[in-house]
Amino acid sequence: MKIKITLLLAITAMLCSFAYAPYRQTAVAGKFYPNDPDDLKKMIGKFMARAGEQQLLAETPIALVSPHAGYIFSGQVAARAYREAKGRGYQAVIVVGFSHHSRFQGVSVIPKGYYQTPLGDLKIDAGLARKLLASPNVDYVQHVHLVEHSVEVQMPFIQTVLPGVPVVSVIMGDPDPENCRLLGEALYKAVKGKNVLIVASTDMSHYPKAEFAEQVDAATLECIKKLDADEILRNEKKQLARGIRGLSCTLCGIGPVMAVIHAAKKLGADSVEVLNYAHSGMTAGDNSRVVGYGAVAFFKQRGKKMSDHLLNAMEQKKLLALARETIDLYLSKDEKLEVEFAEPRLTRSAGAFVTLHQNGRLRG
Repeated sequence: MKIKITLLLAITAMLCSFAYAPYRQTAVAGKFYPNDPDDLKKMIGKFMARAGEQQLLAETPIALVSPHAGYIFSGQVAARAYREAKGRGYQAVIVVGFSHHSRFQGVSVIPKGYYQTPLGDLKIDAGLARKLLASPNVDYVQHVHLVEHSVEVQMPFIQTVLPGVPVVSVIMGDPDPENCRLLGEALYKAVKGKNVLIVASTDMSHYPKAEFAEQVDAATLECIKKLDADEILRNEKKQLARGIRGLSCTLCGIGPVMAVIHAAKKLGADSVEVLNYAHSGMTAGDNSRVVGYGAVAFFKQRGKKMSDHLLNAMEQKKLLALARETIDLYLSKDEKLEVEFAEPRLTRSAGAFVTLHQNGRLRG
């Protein structure tokens, strides 16, 4: 009997102490990304090198949208988002994910300690966490953080791009519009007057065929560009009502995206740039059942809007496909491709620089 009581007390003490444990240990290393530090550094390094080939925004992002799938699927898209964060002088990063494994109301924030990855420890910004925890809908629900990947997969990128910068881990439960609004308000109050990056962690359409994923995701990105949280929710209902086979959502992290839009607007964001888009069919090769990934930046425009003269990710993708088709048609049949554009920005007279890569190496 004494042994049983002693064991029970030991387990209880361990669980109680974990609620205030200084470390959130890795949960998906070796599954979503390499567990070996050297392999992880090399993988992220390759992603960042490719992302570095694209032109940066003139303004510092207030917030980003970044995907959270396995790196082999979405790592390149995430790298494009974090490329915008490099060298911007951020004091901290708040990552807003959502719970895949536990249903709960409100929002959970880790109050203090460290977030572990194979690359080392990220310090949690206890001051920012404390401000968020002062919101009526925010608490520390310890168990929802234990195995959740939506925040964890962002951390190695943050360590690589912003070494030494502290973080805050936020996980949403119910994506109810009011919960999103309250979190947006809490984020605004916590970071107002500071150079803090907020990241909404989400993938896009889940499990339709590639052709439908591209349609749905294009519509969702257009809604995000409007900086209207309610429009994003209306779009979700509209797309699901189409009856597309396999489609289960437009944004698995719709709550984080809506909350971050609320915060970004209050912090002065008036412009949105879609930085990159892909789906798992492009990276894993199976187009029959895909998941979409988008990288998006929210910022305050101080000069001419770059999106007025730069092509977005979908337009870039279309030009790349046309370049390949043009080359193939000319070399195989000695014919020129006849093209008509529906997109207004593709009908104007301007230059377009297209790069072709084969096995990760520049081909033309």
